[in-house]
Amino acid sequence: MVTQSRVFAYIGRMVGALTAVAISVIFNAGVSQAASSRLPATYYPAGAHTTFRPTISNQQMDCMWGFFCEGQLPLFHFFSQDQLHRVSGWGQFSGLRRANRMVMGFELFASRYRSSPDLDGTPFAKDAFDDLIHATRARGYTPLARQPYLLPANVAGDSIAEVQWVSTSELIVMACWSGTAEVEAIVTVDHGSGAERSLAVRDLTNQVRRAAGYQ
Repeated sequence: MVTQSRVFAYIGRMVGALTAVAISVIFNAGVSQAASSRLPATYYPAGAHTTFRPTISNQQMDCMWGFFCEGQLPLFHFFSQDQLHRVSGWGQFSGLRRANRMVMGFELFASRYRSSPDLDGTPFAKDAFDDLIHATRARGYTPLARQPYLLPANVAGDSIAEVQWVSTSELIVMACWSGTAEVEAIVTVDHGSGAERSLAVRDLTNQVRRAAGYQ
């Protein structure tokens, strides 16, 4: 049985895990791959180290993002990407360090899902989007007071931006879906700095829009 105290303890560790994933992906690449990045450097804070992964398998996404690989307590999805019928995708990661400490970390996963709908006629990209919402709401995330415009008004689909405060960090998750595509992203930022929070929200909004093909 998963107790609420275990959930909160794990969420606290997740802040460090998210940062560790970003650092590992960035520095294990050897060099920053900014030249081949899908998202331009202007969508990240000055001085951030960024890397692009052109292919991320379903199992890698489950492990890096769904957290099935650590503690079997998924925080962003209840279903695996195989179950959600994901067929392909890529990711981009970035971290900003100051005084040997990560003060802002970004992770973004852009995915394509099976084109045929599920048994209820729902697109699988929407199923993935809904699963993200259910998982994050179950873990205490709440909608941002001011929702960013991630999709154009004339595009069929949906988007969400949610926030969670953990210790001295703030976690902001954004996602959108349309057609067979879905984008999920997060930024971790020190809580208490209004300027850095605004920068983080602006940059993450631009990243999600660009990854979805609408900027």
